[in-house]
Amino acid sequence: NNPSSKPSNDPSNDPSKNNSSNTSTLPKTMVKRDFFVKYQGTPTPRNNYEGYVGMKITVGDKPISVYSLGRIFITGNTQSHHVKLVDATTGKDIEGSTVTVKGGTDGKITYAKLERPIVLEAGRSYYIVSEEKDGGDFWYHNDAKILCQKDAKIDSAVFNYQGTWNLEGASSCAFGAVSMQYEVEVDNVPVLGDTASACTIAAALLLGLSALAFVSLRIAKKKF
Repeated sequence: NNPSSKPSNDPSNDPSKNNSSNTSTLPKTMVKRDFFVKYQGTPTPRNNYEGYVGMKITVGDKPISVYSLGRIFITGNTQSHHVKLVDATTGKDIEGSTVTVKGGTDGKITYAKLERPIVLEAGRSYYIVSEEKDGGDFWYHNDAKILCQKDAKIDSAVFNYQGTWNLEGASSCAFGAVSMQYEVEVDNVPVLGDTASACTIAAALLLGLSALAFVSLRIAKKKF
């Protein structure tokens, strides 16, 4: 007998008791997303602070790979702005995360690409901040909620005063606005749940019904 073979009465030979044989793992895919979607309300523009302002975020249950950072553009803005990532636990800049943005379309985020993607860890908190000048370009106060992607959440607004990071306001609100573009891994939809597949199946059913109706009509004509 082969010593690696199992006896016929071994419970692991029963497929109904073998979870691994009944579990199929869906393939994964990477999707690109813009974190900021839109304001839910009308925020107040301001330009009366000198320093870094933005948002504190906490990443969800999957890491995200950030490849661009950005700041909202307001008509009349003319200056360049440094946008960067900061580790909220240490208060230190994340190396290689600073970009410079300028110009854009009113109410839209202007992005600039990082030299290399930066992975933000699942469950960890970070700051996305933009450097502002007192009396310079306008940006928005944290008095309107922001609709964002669900891969991370906005905990509050954040600003740096004399080298110290300070949090302010409610969740889903931030100064800026600032944002990021990133990739995140998602589960692929099963074939039968796929929109394209569903459309194909529906079309096939309609075609089949049409053919059946045509045949029925021919038979009916022959009878009469």
